[in-house]
Amino acid sequence: MEATKVDQAVRCWVVVDASLEWAFDTFTRDIASWWPVEAFSSLAAVGLAVPDDVHLETWEHGRFSERSGAAELRLGTVLVWDPPRRLVLQWELDSELPPTEVEVTFAPEGEDTRVDVAHGGWEFAGPDGIAGRARYAGTRGWEMVLRRFAVAAGA
Repeated sequence: MEATKVDQAVRCWVVVDASLEWAFDTFTRDIASWWPVEAFSSLAAVGLAVPDDVHLETWEHGRFSERSGAAELRLGTVLVWDPPRRLVLQWELDSELPPTEVEVTFAPEGEDTRVDVAHGGWEFAGPDGIAGRARYAGTRGWEMVLRRFAVAAGA
């Protein structure tokens, strides 16, 4: 008997009026300028201040973290660093769930750039994975993140 796997990834995309390189750099190196800390701050969720900084180390095994004063909390780890086409993060934002995976790809679309996000691994998160997935699937999840990014990159 052959096993069947159901892909439960949250998928969304945006097209920005920017070159591939500009879009990738804005998403990665300039992430602190647009990342929605008010919606996704783990430091605030555990009773600490809203972060002063969000930082993505631009290499494989680099950290994606937020900082507030001396406090730092890892949100993820860079699994694949392939500028300007692809970024894959092990997503560690939700301490209640095992890590999931976020893949961000950048592709030319005419003179613009299409940015796709696929957030998967929910099927391995057990019953809590359904609720975790729902937090990222709606308009207050990855869609909101990409709207903020699009403004910064040039929608």
